[in-house]
Amino acid sequence: MLPGFVSSTWVGVVAPPNTSSAIAEELSAALDEAVRSPETAARLAALSARPVGGTPARMATFMELEKRRWKRVIESANVKAD
Repeated sequence: MLPGFVSSTWVGVVAPPNTSSAIAEELSAALDEAVRSPETAARLAALSARPVGGTPARMATFMELEKRRWKRVIESANVKAD
């Protein structure tokens, strides 16, 4: 156990790197609407999942923060890939 360390599972949807910002925004809005529909919200709640939604920029920021955090964990634990 690591004091102060919290780990959680998250799921995101990503598009290829060269996807236009207009398409990314449109997909993001559609996905945001879908996860907030009563049927989907109920299903996610039954799985103890909480939809967050957001923008492509918000997701990019979140993923960068996660990358930095886990890099520190991996390096401090001296984890090596086989």
